[in-house]
Amino acid sequence: MTESTARQRAGAHADKAVVASLTPICVARFQKDPNAKASLAALTALDRWDQSDYVSKGGWATMPGSTGEPNREVAEACAKTLAKRDV
Repeated sequence: MTESTARQRAGAHADKAVVASLTPICVARFQKDPNAKASLAALTALDRWDQSDYVSKGGWATMPGSTGEPNREVAEACAKTLAKRDV
């Protein structure tokens, strides 16, 4: 394996680990929202492709203390998790 391939694979592995660790935080933030039940109803009414945008715009995929944009992969994983459960 070349060095560049190893770096690419390591980066992909690290990205997966970040998403796996931040998704439960996103889900918890969503569930603690005062309007969680209405938000879940709105989320599940959307197409799968629009659900991650809904989570991003709701601020749940932006980690506490972060000033940057929400993580797209975290928003997708969070929306997918939330769509499978009750709040």
